[in-house]
Amino acid sequence: MDKINNVKGDKGDKVDLLKLLGQEFAVLGKKDTYKILLENNVLNGEGANMYYDVNPNASIAYVTKGSYDLKVNDKTYTLQEGDVIIVPARYVRNSSFRQVFNNDNVDYINIVLSPEFIQEYLMTSSISPSFIASLKRELLVAHSFYKMEDYMKSLKDLYEKSKENLTDLDNHLRIQSVIYIIRKINEYLIHKTYIRKTDRRDEIINKLHDLFIENPTINYSIEQYSQKLFISKYILNKITKEIKGLTAKELINKWLMYEIRRDLLTNDLIVKEIAVKYGFSESTNFSKFFKRNEKVSVREYLKKFEETDLY
Repeated sequence: MDKINNVKGDKGDKVDLLKLLGQEFAVLGKKDTYKILLENNVLNGEGANMYYDVNPNASIAYVTKGSYDLKVNDKTYTLQEGDVIIVPARYVRNSSFRQVFNNDNVDYINIVLSPEFIQEYLMTSSISPSFIASLKRELLVAHSFYKMEDYMKSLKDLYEKSKENLTDLDNHLRIQSVIYIIRKINEYLIHKTYIRKTDRRDEIINKLHDLFIENPTINYSIEQYSQKLFISKYILNKITKEIKGLTAKELINKWLMYEIRRDLLTNDLIVKEIAVKYGFSESTNFSKFFKRNEKVSVREYLKKFEETDLY
């Protein structure tokens, strides 16, 4: 396999595999993904590209061979054969994600899911809200999941065989097969206590996050969120404390910081424009909010990731 030196596009460009394929989901190996990107002229250029981009889709990857150190936000995840990693939709990718193509000693099978697929097929499929949270916002790594290999390979074979002249029945079988495999992963994660069984509190936090994404600004109050969730502010704070160890406000601020950090790394907006986008009336208020939550200034944060490319 030829080495990847660069990813075509300016800072923040989205490489959307599913849009390239015209599908809501896909089951791909590393070589499959590389081929699609190459054929669509996504990969080109010379020299190392340190830009970040946003992956619009969620993915569930099973490592079928070798090992790989994936660096995400100052943390290194060592992925080995038999491990599963769930990368949420709208997650920031760095060179560590892309350079896996250069490592001939590691391979994987990847289920790529659009947000629309998750919403339509998984929200009502007896999937734990904790699992949905991983697909939407919380990266998760599960180790030694060897019994999934046959399932994943069978799913990939079915996906490959049914790509041409796809009938309604073929499409239905593919969708149901994907849901079946995801249920198996869900059951394993619950059994190994990576996630919880269906819990009303997780459902409320997921709904809270959905409301936040609809209006991700500093100006939306906890009282307003509580009203839309039809619970009291006290109950909402109690739930977020029990599940996340944070008050509702602290949790909202955490989510807001993620949106801000992603824009700083992947968007061409200047800091003042990002501040306005998230409802800050003055840049100084934005800077204070950022430093209070991130423990470094915006300038220090950008300098750190320009130097290390760890996000």
